[in-house]
Amino acid sequence: MRAEEPDPSSSGVRASWGERAAQLATRFVVNSRVHWLAVCVVVAWISTGPQFADWPVAFELIEQVVAALSFLMLFLLQRSQNKDTLALQLKLDELIASDPRASNRVLVAEDITEEELARMRWHFRLLDRLAREAGEGPLSEENALRRHEEEQRELSNERREP
Repeated sequence: MRAEEPDPSSSGVRASWGERAAQLATRFVVNSRVHWLAVCVVVAWISTGPQFADWPVAFELIEQVVAALSFLMLFLLQRSQNKDTLALQLKLDELIASDPRASNRVLVAEDITEEELARMRWHFRLLDRLAREAGEGPLSEENALRRHEEEQRELSNERREP
């Protein structure tokens, strides 16, 4: 028998029981068969519900089950979204760090204030405008950055002069 080869994309760290359970539940919930099963259950419940003598008790039971599942799904979806966002952020960080022309200030963009984010966005929009005006295309060359730095120096000089 041949030993299983490790997955090259795996880090080699075993996921915890909770992590594996959450991954399994996420895969189960996003399956299209599960959605069709849920639709069939709802249709069956609506069509056969009034035939039961104890309809209010069944309705309350189903209402409690739906509320509990909705509560659990909220956390499952939030966990999945957080993990996907973190993975995407790491991939973007890798791309930014690999380009020597890229600004490393944006590597920590998720940790800075909204005011600083707005200031950085304004800065990059200005760089884009300057690059387009210089006929270089969107953020394509260092000339736009140099031009922006010159404009900033001129503005600060104008502010200093009475």
